[in-house]
Amino acid sequence: METMLLATGDIDEARAFCELVDQKLRGQASAATTACYHGTGHGAIDGSDPTAWGDIDAMMEPGFKICEKMAQNELQTYLCDTGVFNAIEILSADPKYGIAEFRNDPFVMCNRQLVSRREGCYANMIPILFQTYNNDFQAILDYVNSRMIDADVIAIDGHTVNDLTVIDVMVEYIRIHGEESDYAEKGITFCRAQTIDDKLPCIEGISGGHIKYGKPGVEYVKNLSFCAHSM
Repeated sequence: METMLLATGDIDEARAFCELVDQKLRGQASAATTACYHGTGHGAIDGSDPTAWGDIDAMMEPGFKICEKMAQNELQTYLCDTGVFNAIEILSADPKYGIAEFRNDPFVMCNRQLVSRREGCYANMIPILFQTYNNDFQAILDYVNSRMIDADVIAIDGHTVNDLTVIDVMVEYIRIHGEESDYAEKGITFCRAQTIDDKLPCIEGISGGHIKYGKPGVEYVKNLSFCAHSM
């Protein structure tokens, strides 16, 4: 999707392609349709305009405009916007674009966004937080809780912005600790120590991490074991 948009710049062609994917895979458990709209937003932010370098908002604006033109409903807009944030997070790691400083406190940029875009922004800045805090989950959640605004706003899937952001953080627990023999006990203990608003999404995130990072076809096995844990 990113390659198509960069090669042709044709929004109508991109929309038609995503609609075709929707039609072909409708009713199937596939991430392809999600990736199509996300990839459109991602492909729109390639850092090719040096006049925008150093201005993160100017770099993202063309992507948001393309998302507005292409998307036909709230979910498609959300998915496309997340691609914009994903791309800017990646570009920010390269000093030549002049936006690396924002990585010191990325939620400040997210807090400037429209309410409808904030959760998607928070989610796509999480890789920065893992790098900044060296995979320290407590430090990451402390940052999230101190910097996120309007945490109780309802996000795209019915969760609050806070819940989805905590879930997105804790999904990574399996990537980092999932092979440890006592990962479940440590994870549950960690989640129980969180604030009342974070306890359940913390557990949901670890549970979801089994599906994201588990061995395809049998990822549910460890997840069921985790959910049935006696602690």
